[in-house]
Amino acid sequence: MRCFTIRTVVCSLLWMASFVVSADSHDHFSAHEILDRSSSLEFSTVFEAALRNAPEAIASESRQQQAKAYQQIGDRWITGRPSWELNYIGDSLVDNVGLREYEAGIQIDLWRKGERSDARELGNSYNERLEAWFVYTELLVAGRVRSTLADIAEAEAMLELEREAEGESEQLLDITRRLFESGSVALLDTLRVESILLGQIEAVLHAEAALVDSERQYTQLTNLSARPDREYEEELPTLDNIPVAHPTLRFLKTGVDLASEQIDKVKHEASSNPSVSFGVRRERGNGLSPYVDSLGFSVSVPFGGRAVVSAAVSDARNEKIDAEVVLLKTQRDLNAQLHEVEHELYLVGESLELGARQLEIDEQRHDMSMLAFESGETDLSQVIIALQQTIDSRMEMKRLQLRRQRLISEFNQVTGVLP
Repeated sequence: MRCFTIRTVVCSLLWMASFVVSADSHDHFSAHEILDRSSSLEFSTVFEAALRNAPEAIASESRQQQAKAYQQIGDRWITGRPSWELNYIGDSLVDNVGLREYEAGIQIDLWRKGERSDARELGNSYNERLEAWFVYTELLVAGRVRSTLADIAEAEAMLELEREAEGESEQLLDITRRLFESGSVALLDTLRVESILLGQIEAVLHAEAALVDSERQYTQLTNLSARPDREYEEELPTLDNIPVAHPTLRFLKTGVDLASEQIDKVKHEASSNPSVSFGVRRERGNGLSPYVDSLGFSVSVPFGGRAVVSAAVSDARNEKIDAEVVLLKTQRDLNAQLHEVEHELYLVGESLELGARQLEIDEQRHDMSMLAFESGETDLSQVIIALQQTIDSRMEMKRLQLRRQRLISEFNQVTGVLP
């Protein structure tokens, strides 16, 4: 009778301890701000919100103004800005015989041959770069959102599995307590299962914290206080190469085109522009002579300076070559990433088939060991091993499924497919 009373008290204390720890963990989690789930929130809205909230949005207005400014230059009839000229000559501080001379006029720089059409092409290049920039930015932001949504899906799935494992650990503890009360198992076994449950509760805490962190990243990225109540999934496209119209390659290609147009611009600037001046003059030889008014016209045409032009053009050509190198390197990197993702997709697909069979075996073994333990046909160690293997198999299977979906998103990201 005394032994039974001790067992009852010990079991009661163990049950109360596990309840307190579990309650503390949920109180800790509830202190964090959890995102609302919305069934009406579409993923397209999430991507649009992230695009509006992206740091690159600050540069969009500046790039628009830049493209517009260069297009306006090509539409002008003159190059540069006209200048106002005013000259005065007098002898009041020298002989003071009354000599006076006034000149006022305007100097205008003229286009060189082909310079205006080159300026228009430069403006068009800036406009094409602007359009490519918008699509490139969409792809950049899409990659961030895809990664964050995959993190949320993984964190949520792991939390669900950890909670499921917590429930099975509680079930094992209940069985162990009943067997302890009947004298079938020792107190040490009960304490051992209690320790497993405490470790599982801690695992749930970490999983909850990981979900909170991923949701916080989602909020910072989109500035939204809710997220869709379903997982984000994408289809694997049929293409297996990097398209020429890839947003990143297209943006870098416009950089090469722009650098090429800059060569002509630098060539014209280094050669200087011809100019024309016209104005009026009023002059007299002395104080007794009347003023004579006249009109003036002059043309200035620069020549020579080939060395200066060659040096300036060589610098511009080097910038174009640098842009071409970046384009080629990025294209090779994208192809390497594509083949790496394809290879990993194949491996994950094979692992999923093996993992499904392994999970089936481990779950069957777990169920059998639980029945055997409850009927006294096996010891606790075999049950714990079977339970841990089942938990590990479930998590590995879920990780593979989530990894496959993440790889599909990465495949679309690498090939430039927008959501």
